Amino acid sequence: AAAKREFYNAESVPEKRRLRFAIYEATGELAQIELTVARNELGLIPDPANAEKVAELDHAQKEMGAVLAEIRAARKLKAADQDDALERLRARFDDPKKPTFVWQLDFAEVFHRFVVPALAGSAPEKSNALELVNAGPAKAGTTNLSGFDLLVGNPPYVRIQVLNQSAPAQVAWFKTHYDAAKKGNYDLYVVFVERSLQLLQPRGQLAFILPHKFFNAQYGEPLRELLAKGQHLRHVVHFGDQQIFPGATNYVCLLFLAKAGADECRWVRADNLPDWLATLRAPETALPAARLTAAEWNFAVGQSSGLFDKLQGMPVKLGDVADRMFQGPITSADTVYLFKEFKRTKDGLTEVFSKELDKPIQVETGILKRVVRSGQVGRYFARPTALVLFPYEVRNNEARIYTPAEMRKTFPLAWEYLSKNRRLLEDREKGAFKDNEWYRFGRTQNLGMWEQPKLLVPYMITELGAYADHDESFYFINVTTGGYGITTPGTRGSLAYLCALLNSRLLDFFLKRISTNFHGGYFAANKQFIEQLPIRPIDFASASERAEHAALAGLVERILSAKRLPVPARQTGADSLADTSALEREIDQRVYRLYALTPDEIKLVEEAAK
Repeated sequence: AAAKREFYNAESVPEKRRLRFAIYEATGELAQIELTVARNELGLIPDPANAEKVAELDHAQKEMGAVLAEIRAARKLKAADQDDALERLRARFDDPKKPTFVWQLDFAEVFHRFVVPALAGSAPEKSNALELVNAGPAKAGTTNLSGFDLLVGNPPYVRIQVLNQSAPAQVAWFKTHYDAAKKGNYDLYVVFVERSLQLLQPRGQLAFILPHKFFNAQYGEPLRELLAKGQHLRHVVHFGDQQIFPGATNYVCLLFLAKAGADECRWVRADNLPDWLATLRAPETALPAARLTAAEWNFAVGQSSGLFDKLQGMPVKLGDVADRMFQGPITSADTVYLFKEFKRTKDGLTEVFSKELDKPIQVETGILKRVVRSGQVGRYFARPTALVLFPYEVRNNEARIYTPAEMRKTFPLAWEYLSKNRRLLEDREKGAFKDNEWYRFGRTQNLGMWEQPKLLVPYMITELGAYADHDESFYFINVTTGGYGITTPGTRGSLAYLCALLNSRLLDFFLKRISTNFHGGYFAANKQFIEQLPIRPIDFASASERAEHAALAGLVERILSAKRLPVPARQTGADSLADTSALEREIDQRVYRLYALTPDEIKLVEEAAK
């Protein structure tokens, strides 16, 4: 560190030249120390599995020894020859094909600070790090301050699918070297957090602005576990759907970490950005370190925290009472299979508009399924506004693809249409569909699940909603343009009963405190969130509970009947829906009683719904 400061302050060429040699020599000596430590960690008789690494370290030590010999020899040369030698050294250290950037070397003054007790209170700039390094490793009685005191940053937000296209080897390396990268399709910022923690000195602090998605995402579990185990989380400012960066849509938070750990975390929820910027104040709570685990980080602040904790503590969740939760089939070629414009014609045919061919065609009505799309499903209603060409037979919730012979015989027009798109369908996923079933959907999961009684729950919502599809066999296609189907055995409550709960203001209140929120007041109702919804199971051995169940189910059926439009009107996407608000309010009141809410808790839910 001293040599670097002297170099930048030096005014004469000879002095700068001398100091450049000193810096290179100190860097080389430090490199030898680091390489020796790394080699010693492998043991005198290393495991054969580490043979390649041992060879690399031995080779690096020899190369660094040669570099030091070159430096010492160059110091004896004439000035002009010394300049040439320095250029060769610079080229060696800066060679992009053999990068030598190592934190411990390039920031030696940061990573080799050993303070004796007498100097423990001194300012860091008064210690001479290079002299201490040159003196060898820390001695007994010294304090190791290796690492940065403070790291402030805005790490890159890059989904690994994107990075995998340009640097697949780097993605694989991250997965083997960082715990935070070991699960799912992670985002690069989680690696930056883990590496930054490693680079802090024992009492160091970190302050990042980054997406808060890892609080709930599956890929964030390893990072949540890492931070929870070390009790590193000290302070969070959660901005919800507030937009921080002009011109870019991101959902971020301020993350403050302590390398030494913290007994509690100050958790702030800043849902009003202008107010927070003006006052730096927002509803907050103090979370004991013990509450932070690898599980999803869902914490309520302010007056609603008590009710949230009460609901979160209920033992039975939707995931417990549901038989299956499944997303819509994935075609991998919606422009071929999905038709948003259609009309029935005579003789069992339907005219549809093919986006891929950019013209109307006729296909057999029997091979088409009715599709409900985003925006056309919600509280107690669902309107099919599209059709999907479905080359499968469904029996007992199992789907079997029609053979080419069956297609030619039973659905000749549909087969002719698919054949016109054969090359496109075969080329999906880099030619993975070049076989006899080239016309199949992109994924086979959940194909047979849609022609049975089920709940339809939309994915992107402003309010939680569900529709009880008893016998209409509506389909979702994909998840982001549709949602989830949910089936239940009915042992803890019927489909209609669950429909009442999922359409209640109470469960909407809960979901919005655990879900990912998006700009414009939208929330994600995907599986990982809706399966956490607290469900009040019905004890069918109790007459009073059977009566309450019957009352709620009856109210749901009345609402469904009122909102159910005649078939022709529904297929044209008519917007008119009956006003059932009085019945829905009655359901809300019954749900409040069922969940034993107090008047104050009911008031919180009602105010949140405004």
